[in-house]
Amino acid sequence: FKVMHCLRAAHSGGGLLHLSELRLEAVDLTSFLIPSFGDLLESLSKAGGPKLSTLSLCGNKIGPEAQLGALFACHTLTNLAELDLSISDLRNGSFVSFSHGLVDGNLPMLQELRAAEAHLVTDDVVALATAATCANVLRRLTKLDLSMNDVGSTGAKAIIDAAGEGAWPKLEELLLCHSGVQSPGDLVLGRSDFGALPALEVVLLIP
Repeated sequence: FKVMHCLRAAHSGGGLLHLSELRLEAVDLTSFLIPSFGDLLESLSKAGGPKLSTLSLCGNKIGPEAQLGALFACHTLTNLAELDLSISDLRNGSFVSFSHGLVDGNLPMLQELRAAEAHLVTDDVVALATAATCANVLRRLTKLDLSMNDVGSTGAKAIIDAAGEGAWPKLEELLLCHSGVQSPGDLVLGRSDFGALPALEVVLLIP
């Protein structure tokens, strides 16, 4: 409670307007605090996202009932470049809602997206890949971490198929460790191979 109270107090006094980095990592930001976090996102969104470029919620083990992804789908953070949702529970449509928000232009400047160990399944990855094929969605993304999720060969195929349709043009790092992707061959199942990802430099696959 103290964390969110301090953040709300700082924002009400204009203290967050110049904040560029916010890390709420492993601070017991459990689901009962999500309404307060939603209020904070709404305030930041209405202020044009101020200067916030990095937001990490890693390690909070936020449950699916919080619908964390849906919160981001409802708010626009125009300057956010790095977002870490790792070690959360984004099941039950939460990550799909997040992806729909990307299509609506809610995170136009996003460069790094981390959602490792977030209980994602193939449908979640497909939703993200589908969103990435839309105009001006994730065009600046350089790093995508979906490690320790149930991506599988179907999810990997969706990522590569999306690249064949123009997605991920600046992607440099693709992390799929312990995600059910057994070999590089699983990533060459679509209409294109890594050649469709011109900026790609690092691919991490650990079965």
